[in-house]
Amino acid sequence: GFDWLFVKLGLQSGGGPLNVTATEEDDGLVLTLRNDGNNGMTISAIHGLDENGKSVFAAMASTSFRARINGEKVNLVREADKRRLKKGESTRIVLDGPLLEASDYQTVQVLDSNGESWPVQWARGIQGSRC
Repeated sequence: GFDWLFVKLGLQSGGGPLNVTATEEDDGLVLTLRNDGNNGMTISAIHGLDENGKSVFAAMASTSFRARINGEKVNLVREADKRRLKKGESTRIVLDGPLLEASDYQTVQVLDSNGESWPVQWARGIQGSRC
């Protein structure tokens, strides 16, 4: 019963949907996130999975947080406009291409503050087809 109130106050993320697409630019993967839901959404993390669905990295959707790839802490997120999206609003997150490839990811998803995952959709990964 309080979920609606928490969403309106910005304490909880709306239920989406979140449309996430990716394009390759230079040596990075640019994620474009569009909130197609009726309420604001808070973006928490970018999560990469291997072919078995095992986590290979998790990076906060902010440039101030680092991811651990192959045992090493790295700055995977190069650019992030903002973490809270209003209804109908879009934002970009740029991931470092070479570091992303080093993670041996197979799929990428965006997580909101409720723990809901939104798959990244693109036809071609940094190095061949991924999704």
